[in-house]
Amino acid sequence: MSRPDGKAIAALFAQIGWTCEVVDENTVVTGYRCPVPGYHYPLLIEVKSTPHWVYLRALLQREVGLTARGPVLRLVSEWNVHSRQAKFLLVQGCVLIQAEVPAVQWHAGTFQDLLQTVCRLGTYTGVEIALIATDLTVGALFEAVHRRAEETSAHTLLGQPEQDLDFDISVNRIQEWSTPAEGDA
Repeated sequence: MSRPDGKAIAALFAQIGWTCEVVDENTVVTGYRCPVPGYHYPLLIEVKSTPHWVYLRALLQREVGLTARGPVLRLVSEWNVHSRQAKFLLVQGCVLIQAEVPAVQWHAGTFQDLLQTVCRLGTYTGVEIALIATDLTVGALFEAVHRRAEETSAHTLLGQPEQDLDFDISVNRIQEWSTPAEGDA
């Protein structure tokens, strides 16, 4: 399949039974309600086609305040280290998750893979991002825990936490030096 247009993307959503809206010839938007128990967490999802890439993005959190940006950036950076299929971004104060594929590799299977990845990661991470971004107490606690972990790891030997040295202290002693008598010198 060549580079998809908005109608082709909308047809893929229709195949899986999702409603969507074609915004322009290259952009389609839809929504997904993350199945998070006890919490209403919807994702706004955008699929955008460019000449070389097709992007699938989901809005995880709007308007992250300046005070919360540090903890949010730390959190999304940690997830980016472990995520291969999608990346978390902070763009103009909003947290996004983005997955992309080269336009020449676009087909129904890659579309479904990208959509599943974004929905799965959005469900897994969205509420945590929302809590850190909107509750300054949670953000401060998150920062304190990570600062403590960094301090602890900086004081460990060979990267192993609280490793005890394995030797008998009675064997590793410096001999007592006898001081020469005043008249011997």
